[in-house]
Amino acid sequence: MNRIHTAILACFAFVLGASAAPSAGNDYDALPHGTPSEVAQLFHSALAVPNVADWHPQDRTALLDVATLRYKNRLIDRAPAASPDRAMRHVEQLAQSALAREFPNALWQTCAQYGLIEGPCAQHRGFVNRALLLEEMLAQGQLTLDTMETELAGAPRPKLAD
Repeated sequence: MNRIHTAILACFAFVLGASAAPSAGNDYDALPHGTPSEVAQLFHSALAVPNVADWHPQDRTALLDVATLRYKNRLIDRAPAASPDRAMRHVEQLAQSALAREFPNALWQTCAQYGLIEGPCAQHRGFVNRALLLEEMLAQGQLTLDTMETELAGAPRPKLAD
């Protein structure tokens, strides 16, 4: 187990306890096997992705945030340029911070953003795999950003041009 996984798991075990982890992180077995680009072809809406429709609205909005950011980074070709070591240091520092104690979701959101360098930790795999899947559905044109926002957050978010 590498340092990023150890830091995340230690933080959850000590500060939050296993039962406080978001429900979104425990459902990864429900996804079909395959790469995100392959699995994305099986679904045509965000809520059709296994278990997402049952998630708490806060978890769906968090998923929307991560998938949107990853997709925007992909579009403008400036995905995070942080090295794996730098990313691990960032997550380790976050895991030990007051922020992680006050805002537990900050840690699993960070796992979704940075944990993909070496693969997501087991506790957050479901959330991360679904974020990758939604990013791929957007990239393949099977889902529009407005549609995804409506499904996951209840309405499209205001745009700069609005």
